[in-house]
This record gives sequence, structure tokens and C-alpha cells, in this order.
Amino acid sequence: PPPAMPFSHLPAVVTEALFQQSPDFLAVYGLTQGGFVRVNPAGVRLLGYTSEAEFLAAPAPLSSPAFSPADWARLTAAALRISPQEVDTELTTQDGRPLPVRLTLSSFQTENPDYLLLRLGQPGRLQQAERALAQSVRRFEAVVTNATIGIIVCNRAGKIVSANQMAH
Repeated sequence: PPPAMPFSHLPAVVTEALFQQSPDFLAVYGLTQGGFVRVNPAGVRLLGYTSEAEFLAAPAPLSSPAFSPADWARLTAAALRISPQEVDTELTTQDGRPLPVRLTLSSFQTENPDYLLLRLGQPGRLQQAERALAQSVRRFEAVVTNATIGIIVCNRAGKIVSANQMAH
């Protein structure tokens, strides 16, 4: 078979169609601009924006408590050196909903090397398990705290490790 054609040789209309029709969030981040320069329709919908222009105009369209400016700078620098870089995190959509995601940053070759391709995917199994465990703990704590009867929790050795207000 003939060798695969590098993406740089694809007509711009083909790469544009791939970008626009992807079911996943895809965005181009400009490092020199310090922000996004493109986002596909799936990305706009996923984060709750009405248009690409609205997303691009937002001060922090990928709002995440996990990334301080210094953390983001380290992550983007790492993606330029070794690509791709992946991280599980939780973003906040425009309407404030938490959105657990796997963020993938990839460098790509253009005339200007100061761009990264970002993709959002499903979080890893470990993060999903951690979130499920945290939710279970919160539900358990709420039940014990709000119970109308006394509840005493013991460890395997029979030592009391917790008791709600009604048990005192």
C-alpha cells in the first residue's frame, strides 16, 4: 500500500470538515494569544455556549479550579515538548455545572508553532471511581447527620469511630 499522506498535505477544506464534524470537543489554543482561536460546534454545545464567537469572547471558557495560571503554563509547555499531554480534571460549564473530562493537549505543525489542539474526552476510570466514592461518602454523611435516631459507627475491632448528635 502507498504510504499515508501527512495531514499537512490535506486540502484545507478536508481538515476544516474534520474539525467541524467531530463529535468531540476540539479547540485550537493560541499560546501567543493566550486563548482559544477556534472551537468546533460539539465543543460549543458541550460547554453550554450558543456560538463559537460567544465561546471565544468568554474570559475563561474552560473554567477549571484545577488549573492555576502557573499550572496551565506548565501543562502547555509540557505539551510543546512531549505531545500529547493528558490530564483528568473537572471543568465548569457556562451554566455552572461540573463536567469531569480527560483533557488532551497536542502540539501540531504549522507555520507558527505556537498552537495546541485541545480535545475533551471521557475521564479515566480512576477519576470516575474517585468521584463515585466521594458521592457515596457525602450521601452517607448526610444520612448520619440528618438521622432522627442515634447512629454509632464502629470499626472492625468494635471501637466507636463516629456517632451522630442523636446518639450522644
